[in-house]
Amino acid sequence: MITNRDRYIWMNAVAPLVYVDKMDTWRDQCVTLHRLVEDGDATSRYRLHRYARYWHGYNPVAAALLQRLSLADARRGLKLAVYSGFAALLIAAGTSHRGVLAVATAIAAGGASVWAVPYFGQSLNDGPGDTLVVLGIGSFLFWRKRLFALATFVPFCAAYGAAVTYVEMFTGVTATAAGLLFPIAYVVAASRQDQGASARQAWVFAGAGLAAFALSSAFTVAVKLVLSVAFLGQEAAAAFMDRLRDYMSARLAPSGRPSIVAPFAALLRQGPVLTWGSESGALLLYAGAALAWLTAGCLALRRPGARPLSDLLAFAVGASAMPLWVLLFPTHTVVHSWLNVRLLILPVSLGFAALAWQLTAPHGGVPREPWVAARMRFDDPR
Repeated sequence: MITNRDRYIWMNAVAPLVYVDKMDTWRDQCVTLHRLVEDGDATSRYRLHRYARYWHGYNPVAAALLQRLSLADARRGLKLAVYSGFAALLIAAGTSHRGVLAVATAIAAGGASVWAVPYFGQSLNDGPGDTLVVLGIGSFLFWRKRLFALATFVPFCAAYGAAVTYVEMFTGVTATAAGLLFPIAYVVAASRQDQGASARQAWVFAGAGLAAFALSSAFTVAVKLVLSVAFLGQEAAAAFMDRLRDYMSARLAPSGRPSIVAPFAALLRQGPVLTWGSESGALLLYAGAALAWLTAGCLALRRPGARPLSDLLAFAVGASAMPLWVLLFPTHTVVHSWLNVRLLILPVSLGFAALAWQLTAPHGGVPREPWVAARMRFDDPR
């Protein structure tokens, strides 16, 4: 969104000034921008309006970049930052625990290949949020020894949730971050053999982090509303809530009844956005993710004890952030399905991550390698 100069800095922060031609639809913004670029004197035909229906936290990042860089260089820098974040994620995972590394590799590979980074990563709107999502997870992995205590982990998750929500463009960046945070926190807690961490302790650790993330995210939205009312009056809050109610309204099927399936179908139809425009690639992606989940489930069921199933469920909880977001904002999902389709990175990457964890992480019981089992029986003092 192109905003205008405004001497009221705080008002501009919560409701930037924009040029609008058709206030009732807001569907002419691309045409408006084109006209303004072609003819700077065309501003007289448009009305100035404070956009209070949502905030644009990525604007300060974009402004800071464009102070020093050209638009082309800023785009390249944002895209490079996202890809560098994936590389940093692998480095932060380290090699001390092969299960954690395998999970990080699955997430990084999925993000780099089917998260549509070549298009969205260079966007002034999406690039800052994408970078923050990846760097937040990487930062936790890098400092996981210091953050393993709840006294440090909970504040970290709260700061992470607030930051991601601030740069959220209503395209699911917050849900993506939360969905990745939970299973990563779980496997980190479960992999600390020196602490004798149980599955229950891992669930408590990951759950506390997710709760802090969610509460901080909600608090960030509330603060924005309070500031809007303080600077602009009740009309700003009314505009925000009206738009929110519209986005949360049920999507109607052709029969006129509310449809739960329609938003999910809209996302799946946009699959080629993730596969470089290939419909066949999208079908293969869906099939591969489903097969990964099925295989991980079979491995968990065949292994002794409840720990493998607990591990699988932790990844499923992370992936559930996608359908929860869709069910919460069904109309917005359908209207902007080509943007929200990136939420599918959660079930896709976490499906392969769950499989990688089942294949690499120790789960107790009889070891898979027969020579290790034989050595254990030979060394058994009984």
